[in-house]
Amino acid sequence: MSNRKAGSPLVFAEISEKHASTTQQQAAAAFHAIKSP
Repeated sequence: MSNRKAGSPLVFAEISEKHASTTQQQAAAAFHAIKSP
């Protein structure tokens, strides 16, 4: 059970990292869209 508890934060961190990466890509795309005429 302790092994499962130890694994959960790692999985959550991995999902958070992927979500942050996706958000960053969307922000970059929006910035370029606004920047272009």
